[in-house]
Amino acid sequence: MRDVEADLVSALRTLLGVAAVGVDVVRVDDHLPYVSVSTLPSQEAESTWGGPMRSVSDVVDVDIDVYATDLGAVFDTAAEVRHWLLTDAPGLPFQPVNVPVFARRPDFNERVRRRGAVVRFRARHT
Repeated sequence: MRDVEADLVSALRTLLGVAAVGVDVVRVDDHLPYVSVSTLPSQEAESTWGGPMRSVSDVVDVDIDVYATDLGAVFDTAAEVRHWLLTDAPGLPFQPVNVPVFARRPDFNERVRRRGAVVRFRARHT
């Protein structure tokens, strides 16, 4: 299976409204707006038949969080990320199949606003 986190981090770095992207949330205050990507447990979507059993594709859920300094910036950045995902995420080797609206999420840092969503992708094995 592909490294979905690494592919997403690389592709999201090309978006204009994003200052930094990563898997770990470390001192986001210094790099806002920041997008955090975290893969959740996945499941097999398709397997071969009529021969040796092997997986053809997986369904992968990814938790994506957007952090920014104020409500307007976090909303705009989350909307840009969602729009990119809804246009089949150019540059990604796998397809998003479910892209919900990014919802407000709490954050312990009072100076940071956060919105997030769990996005589902279908990743084919090569």
